[in-house]
Amino acid sequence: MGEHFQLDARFFPPCPDTIFYRFSSNNRILSRELRELEAHKIINRKIFAKIPPRVEYSLTKKGRTLLPVFDKLNEWGSMHLND
Repeated sequence: MGEHFQLDARFFPPCPDTIFYRFSSNNRILSRELRELEAHKIINRKIFAKIPPRVEYSLTKKGRTLLPVFDKLNEWGSMHLND
């Protein structure tokens, strides 16, 4: 259902519907931010009982309404990349 993001110390946006998160050195900060997004109903969280642990985040209907904003930010960033 849509595109995916993968967070693993860097941000890879092949698709904006699902975020795969692997624990890193910024675990505490990223976990706090993701839980805040979950509390605001921007993302959903699904935990997989695997070794190593895996957590999948997907955008909610409300979260998907932010995609045009992200597109504009990306467009702006691309325009100013070499400034």
